[in-house]
Amino acid sequence: MKNKFFISIISVMLSFITYSAMAQYGVVVQYTTNQEQAFILNDQGKIYFSGSNLVINQSNGQTQTIAISDIRKLYFQTNLSINEDIALDKNIILYPNPANDNIKLSNIKSHSLISIYSMDGKLLINQFSSSDQSINVGNLKKGLYIVKVNNKTFKLIKQ
Repeated sequence: MKNKFFISIISVMLSFITYSAMAQYGVVVQYTTNQEQAFILNDQGKIYFSGSNLVINQSNGQTQTIAISDIRKLYFQTNLSINEDIALDKNIILYPNPANDNIKLSNIKSHSLISIYSMDGKLLINQFSSSDQSINVGNLKKGLYIVKVNNKTFKLIKQ
């Protein structure tokens, strides 16, 4: 029922978006925490529902999946400014590295997807963040892992 409501709202809103060669437009998600995150759609982006999730395929090729239960408000906006998000992403820090039990990620946006993969590509940890997130890696075996956060990829050494 909730999905149908969101779909009809999105359909109506999409019909009112005007396309402009100079404007950046997209969708802004306000989470239940009152934090907002902008996603640029432009001509290539898409949004749709999959189960109880909102899936946003941004124009830059990134895909973000958000649980509907985490969304308070969803609206469209032209001339999006995402400079704050870009600045945060450029300064992501993963520490300590090498790590024993916990790693910390600083300068990340809330609700960023954090994924940790083994070297053979197996997804081991997949969770959404809060800002300055700490992640327990104590159950991982000693070795080398790949940590992905937004557009950033890190090599993690587990001791």
